Amino acid sequence: MSKIVIADSSCLIALSKIGELRLLEQLFSQIFIPQAVHKEVVIRGEGRPGSKEVLSARWIKVHNISDRLAVNALRLQLGIGESEAIVLENIKQTIEAAAKLLASTASSSLALK
Repeated sequence: MSKIVIADSSCLIALSKIGELRLLEQLFSQIFIPQAVHKEVVIRGEGRPGSKEVLSARWIKVHNISDRLAVNALRLQLGIGESEAIVLENIKQTIEAAAKLLASTASSSLALK
């Protein structure tokens, strides 16, 4: 169980409606949501399914997305939450790829010595 997942509002709301939000915690090691998803579910969705559940789920980590250019480009077709979730997923994939490259380079370097 070492998988990081990026969740959007639909997933959080649907699982909350059926009382199964904790499935995310059970299935994945880390759950990240962008700030826009948090705002949509917890703040604008106050009193609706998912609001209290996400607010009290300390295992859900909220991330601010600073790449506004990428978010705004996606906003031409998608909502703010979906746009930020896609950008956050791309950041996660870039970090994972860099980590693999670094590990591979270090491994090759050690094998040459």
